[in-house]
Amino acid sequence: MVRELFELDARRMNRKHAVTVWGAGMLLGVLGPVASAQVVIPDDYATIGEAIRAIEAGTELDHDIVIEPGTYTERVTLMDNITLRGRETARTFLSGGGSGALVTADGVSGARVRNLTFIDADTGVLIQGAGSGLEIANNVFDLGGSATGVRVADAATGAGATVANNVFVQLGTGVRRLNTQITVQNNIFSGNVTAIDTPADQTAQIITNGFFDNDNEGATGNVPVTGSSAGFVNPVARDFHLRPGSVAINSGTGTDVIDATVADLGAYGGPNADAFPFPVSGLGSTTAEDNAITLSWSENLGYRVGGYKVHYGRTRGGPYEGTDAGEGASPIGVLDDTITSLTLTGLTPQNQAAPSEAPQPAEPIPSNGTLSLRWSAVSGATGYLLHWGIDSVDENQRDVGNATRVDLSGLTNETTYQVSVSAYARDAIFFAVAAHYEQPRQEDDPVVLVDPGSALVNEVEAPFGAIFEGPRSAPVLGTPELLLATPNLPDEGCFVATAAFGSYSVSQVRLLRDLRDRHLLHSGPGQAFVRWYYQRGPIGARWLNRHPVLKPLARTALLPAVGLASQLTGGTPLLLLLLLAGVGGSVGYALRENRRAGEAAA
Repeated sequence: MVRELFELDARRMNRKHAVTVWGAGMLLGVLGPVASAQVVIPDDYATIGEAIRAIEAGTELDHDIVIEPGTYTERVTLMDNITLRGRETARTFLSGGGSGALVTADGVSGARVRNLTFIDADTGVLIQGAGSGLEIANNVFDLGGSATGVRVADAATGAGATVANNVFVQLGTGVRRLNTQITVQNNIFSGNVTAIDTPADQTAQIITNGFFDNDNEGATGNVPVTGSSAGFVNPVARDFHLRPGSVAINSGTGTDVIDATVADLGAYGGPNADAFPFPVSGLGSTTAEDNAITLSWSENLGYRVGGYKVHYGRTRGGPYEGTDAGEGASPIGVLDDTITSLTLTGLTPQNQAAPSEAPQPAEPIPSNGTLSLRWSAVSGATGYLLHWGIDSVDENQRDVGNATRVDLSGLTNETTYQVSVSAYARDAIFFAVAAHYEQPRQEDDPVVLVDPGSALVNEVEAPFGAIFEGPRSAPVLGTPELLLATPNLPDEGCFVATAAFGSYSVSQVRLLRDLRDRHLLHSGPGQAFVRWYYQRGPIGARWLNRHPVLKPLARTALLPAVGLASQLTGGTPLLLLLLLAGVGGSVGYALRENRRAGEAAA
């Protein structure tokens, strides 16, 4: 009721004098309806399902479930009068892990699902049974493939249900409904096979939706909005805010909570849109000799964004409470959305004490032209220096930042290097940037940025001032090597793989060597597997060369490992080890069985 009163007042006032109402609407959009005991996921319960079951059990909990940003892989069954809403649509994901319906409304009444991004499932919301008054609003359905965003089962009535201000993108079907009791309003359908699948005689209550680049629009209903593009900022990054000039701006029915104007189409319009701009990306920094730090970031192209606030301080991860820059205390406002850099001047490095301890490096792990190095962290260190050389560690130096694990490449195989590590302390500014909407204004009025801004989810460290280096570690010795087989079979350095594919230099064998060098040799279990393989591989390779008829079988068995090496999709070294062990076991089994068969025949 409070929100409706604000919107009514806003419609009676001109744009300039709607500022107070607009600000109050922004606040309501963030906080949502007033509740006595909101349930927050994951603070109060680890999963949405746990929270719903607790409410069903009769505990004194409000029916309003607020879901903090994150990815939640679960399937949810609604209950009467429950509200599920994400804190931020763009950063709150409900995932099905590839199949099933993410949310099921089976005969429920008065339930609401808002401000979520649905991904990786067959169906976003399934409505079935004789429920009523369901609301699906301000969500993004980016499920992929042949999925359906909202599906109304054949026998469902869904009396009074509303599907409003959602984005349906790259789906098989956006909305499938069979009756006019489901209102479809203010949505954007973009890049779908079919936007709205409904019987030809059931097109009522389809109102002011946007249709862009769908293979088949289906029923477009009353006052459809069309064009070559919806004008999303960046669909690849799932930023479905609207760019300036989008035909979806002010094209809907009703009023936007964010600026009290005519409702935009899509997830960031209408009375239930969240008020958060998309997070700022592309942060970077450069430091001049006079300790002036220039910060930069990528422009946020959302049409409501009017500028940025630069937060800075000397604590990693915040709080950003800097006060000493000549440009002002944190946060510093940048009142132009096209300006994407700021130089902080007048910063004075704080006195730093050099770390008193030296890092303790582990024995280097050799591979082709590379030594993999790791060492213990040192208290008070802000970074580390590598020192290395053949005759002396003073020959080369590299600042590796705050990393404690580095691959030192470009080395000469079969040459022994000395490596030492030292910790250092250096002052640094940590900064993050938030995009902010601007308060509605007349053309000559100054820009006023309103809170909340976008989440500070990205941070950049800008070191400056002198480096205070601590003691160096004792040198450790390492010798890069190609890690060929010992004994080295002629042109068969990868043993069974070389024997199976016929050459040490073919692409399949090279991929397996890369898998060994880049992954297996960087973990204890992987190294153990390589040692075991070096002991057993030559025997298997010689036997395979004596029985060439079995080489096609060996090649087939090795193909999964070759494919894994080709993709390198980020699997853990242990997973790679297990997969290779499985392939190796299959090859070994096949070879043993064929050898036994040959011996029996003899």
